[in-house]
Amino acid sequence: MTSTDAGATWSGPVAINVTNTWGPHYAGNDVAHGVELRHGAHAGRLAIARRYDSGNGGSADFVRSYVLYSDDQGASWTAGQLLPRGWTECQAAELRNGSL
Repeated sequence: MTSTDAGATWSGPVAINVTNTWGPHYAGNDVAHGVELRHGAHAGRLAIARRYDSGNGGSADFVRSYVLYSDDQGASWTAGQLLPRGWTECQAAELRNGSL
């Protein structure tokens, strides 16, 4: 969904386009809020902590966290690298140097 009036009104939902290696358009599940980076080389980037959980029998190989990010205000998204197996329920926060 998008808003052009600071969140007073919203468009209808639209499926997002995600670039990743896990399957067409798969983006996992939300586990946290998102942030817009304000500092560093990637200022303006949107980043959301996500959970990759394929539901593959509860195996730790398929329960991981990562960051989904966009450099075009949400028109397209890229899935970052998965954290080590078994990690989940993460949060993303920007540090003063612009890193997450």
